[in-house]
Amino acid sequence: MEKSYNQIVNVLEDMGYLIFEKDEDDFVISDYVVDSLQFIDFIVRTEEKLGIELSDDFLEYDLLLSAKGFSNKIGSFISETQNDSEESQINPQNKLVYH
Repeated sequence: MEKSYNQIVNVLEDMGYLIFEKDEDDFVISDYVVDSLQFIDFIVRTEEKLGIELSDDFLEYDLLLSAKGFSNKIGSFISETQNDSEESQINPQNKLVYH
């Protein structure tokens, strides 16, 4: 979680924000990302920084109320994605089919 938290801080700093609360317990991301264009930019940059594609669940503006909460959700998402990937490798019969 600490890694994803630091990457979120890095994304915001790359967007030009000075994050003064980063060493405190938590901060509100929406204090920095205030409109829909910035929100999409933040999500895209986060995906690029992490090297993943986030699910549509991350397109909820309410997630920006807590940097720690957002990083926890990312950590859970990455773990679930890795587990799903491992399961499909163990049992190749569970292949994803795109139509």
